[in-house]
Amino acid sequence: MKKICFLLLFCCFISGCDSKKSNMNTTAEYQTITSEEVFKELNDQAESDFYIVDVRTEFEYTKGHIQTAINIPLESLDMIDGYGFNKDAEIIVYCQSGSRSKQAAHKLIEAGYQNVFDLGGIQDWDYEIVQ
Repeated sequence: MKKICFLLLFCCFISGCDSKKSNMNTTAEYQTITSEEVFKELNDQAESDFYIVDVRTEFEYTKGHIQTAINIPLESLDMIDGYGFNKDAEIIVYCQSGSRSKQAAHKLIEAGYQNVFDLGGIQDWDYEIVQ
């Protein structure tokens, strides 16, 4: 009987510790950002540690993209570490309509990037694009 009580207490203690551990782990989440906010950052000379990533295909990118945007198609996003981005840098992702950018934001968070922003689709970009 004593062994059973000890075993039950031990199990309760272990499960209680595990739940405390999981509460301590905070996972970063991506945020949304507006075209106005991105435009302001593009024009703010003091802000230098941010990247704009166009996750559309190369063909879509060549038809028109946001100034300074780097084209890394969603299918190639797993190789983003090869671009030398700082894990703490601000990374803004966009696509055509917003669907792929959400997927990209999730992938970046899972890869350990901390400051990920989803602009959505270039169709909502109210400013000049580069061809």
